[in-house]
Amino acid sequence: MKYIFKSTFTAAYILFSCAVLSAQQPVVETTGLYGGATMEIRISGDYPGQPAILLAGRPTVATNSALLGLQLVSPIQVFRGQLDSRGLYEFSVSLPPVAYLGSRFAMQAVVKNPMGKYQSSEVVGLLGESSSDATWTDATASLPMASAMSAASSVSSVDIDSDGDADLVIANAGSVLSGGFGGIIVYENDGSNNFVDVTASSFLSGNAESVFMVEFCDFDLDGDQDFVAGGGINPIFDTPYPTRLYSNDGAGHFTYEQDLDSGLDSANNFSWGDIDGDGYADLLMSEGSAHSASGVTSMALFNNVAGVFTLDAAFESSLFNNSTEDTTSVGFGDVDRDGDLDIFVSRTDSIDGALNILLMNDGLGNFADESSSRLPQMNSGFGDKSSDGHFVDVNNDGYLDIIVANTHLSITPDQSGDLLMNSGASNPGVFYDAPALFPDTFNENLGIRLGVETGDVDLDGDQDVIIQAHEFFGSGMFPFVGRPALFLNQGGAQGGSVGTFVEDTNFWVLGPFATAIYYQGTLVDIDGDLDLDYFVPAYGGIVDPTNLQDKLLINQLQQ
Repeated sequence: MKYIFKSTFTAAYILFSCAVLSAQQPVVETTGLYGGATMEIRISGDYPGQPAILLAGRPTVATNSALLGLQLVSPIQVFRGQLDSRGLYEFSVSLPPVAYLGSRFAMQAVVKNPMGKYQSSEVVGLLGESSSDATWTDATASLPMASAMSAASSVSSVDIDSDGDADLVIANAGSVLSGGFGGIIVYENDGSNNFVDVTASSFLSGNAESVFMVEFCDFDLDGDQDFVAGGGINPIFDTPYPTRLYSNDGAGHFTYEQDLDSGLDSANNFSWGDIDGDGYADLLMSEGSAHSASGVTSMALFNNVAGVFTLDAAFESSLFNNSTEDTTSVGFGDVDRDGDLDIFVSRTDSIDGALNILLMNDGLGNFADESSSRLPQMNSGFGDKSSDGHFVDVNNDGYLDIIVANTHLSITPDQSGDLLMNSGASNPGVFYDAPALFPDTFNENLGIRLGVETGDVDLDGDQDVIIQAHEFFGSGMFPFVGRPALFLNQGGAQGGSVGTFVEDTNFWVLGPFATAIYYQGTLVDIDGDLDLDYFVPAYGGIVDPTNLQDKLLINQLQQ
C-alpha cells in the first residue's frame, strides 16, 4: 500500500505515446500477497470519470533511462477501468494457495486528467508471503561531505533528471559552519546507489538563500518536477527570504521563475493539490511559528491556471485563516471520498495548545471549516501542540486517516490526538482519537515530535509510520534524547491487526547517542530493490549546533 517512488516504472510497450506524466499523482493502495486471500486493489485520483490503468509485474533490472518515467516489468499485467464518482477504481484478485513466496512485485497506476495527459502514481512494492520485519544498516558514511555541514530541515525524494532513480533535494536553513547562509542542496543518484553532490551545476539562476522547506510538483505539466522553496531567514538582517518558484528543464537544472507574494511573512510549509479539477496543481502554504509576526493570516492559497499563479482572495479573507494560533503544517486529502481535495491544518501555541482544523472542499475549490463536527476536541477543548499532520490509510478501509506529530512534554499522550481514525463508510470524513491503536504512553525520545513519514517498509500491504523528533535533555543515563522512531503496522508480516502499531525498537541502528533535531525525513527506494530506505537530514543539536550529520539507513528486508 505504499507508493515507493514516483517515476521509476516503465511499460514493456507504448501505452502512452501522446501522454505526459506529471506530479499530480494518483495513488495505488493494495493489501498484501498472502496465499488463499483475495488481494484488494484501489486506485484513487482527482478526476472522477477518467480512465485508469494499473500495470503490475516483477521488476527487471533497469540499465537505461526509464521510458516516460515508468519502470520495466516482466511479465506485465494490465488492468483497465475508470474512476467512479468518488475518484476510485477498485477491483480484487484471487491469490493462489501460496502467493509467490519470496518474490517481489511492482505496481503502478496511470490516470488520465481533464487535459488528456496521463499522470503516474508512485510504485507500490509487495513481497510474496512477507513475514519478517525490516532490518537496517547504516550507510551514512556514503553520503557527500555537505551532509555533515548543512542545517538541513527537509528533504524531497524525486527523480529530477528522469533517469529512473531517486535523487534527493535538501533544504539547508543555514548552519553555524556557513555563517547562517544556506540554500538548496541536490544529491543525484548515479544509478549505482551512490549520491553525488551536483548542487553547483543544478541551478541556472542563483542558489544562496537559506531555505527551510522545498516541495516538488510539475506545476506547468511539461513532464518534469519543479518546486517551491521558502521559510529561509537572512542571517544578517534577520528577515525572511521570499517564497520562490523554480522550474526544471527536464535534465535536473532549475531556473528561478517568480516570487509568490502573499500576506505571510515567511511560508515554511507547502502542499500541492488540484482543488478545482482543472488539471493544474494549486499551491497551499502556511507560515508556521519560526519567524511569524502578528499578521492577520496564517495560510495562503495560490490558484494555478496553466502555470500562472493567483492568490485566492476568498481563502485569504476566510475566518479560519487567522494568526490567533500558529499554523505548522497543511496537507491535501479527500477525507470524505467525494472526489475533491480537503485540507488538514495542524496548529500549536506556546501555552495550552491549539485546535487543529479540517477544511472541506465544495468541489469548486471553496473551503468551509467543519472542524467542530469532524475532528475530536483534544485536551479538554484546548487542542494539541502539533508540528505536522500526515494523511494515510492505516487500516486499508479506503479512507484517509491522520497521523499527527504532537509535543508530549506539556500535554500528556492520553490528552493528545496522535492517530485520528476516519469513521469510513459509516460516516466519511469524521475522525475520532484512537489511543488504543497507536502507543499512548510517554516516550522520552519522542517528547517533542516534529514530523511524520509513512511507508510500507516490510512490503506486506500496510502502512508503517516513522516519527521524527527534536533533541532534548534526557532524564536517564543518556544526556540527550530525541531520534526517529519506527512504528510497525501489525497487519501482514506481523500477523496481528491492521491499523494497530507497535514501535520497532531495533530500527535506529545508529544507537542512543545519534540524537539531533530531525524535522522531516523520507522513505524511498534508493537501491532499486523495491523496499524503502530512510534518509533523514539533521538540523543540529540543542547544545551542539555543529551536530549536523544527516543519516541514511538502508533497508535489508529478507524473506
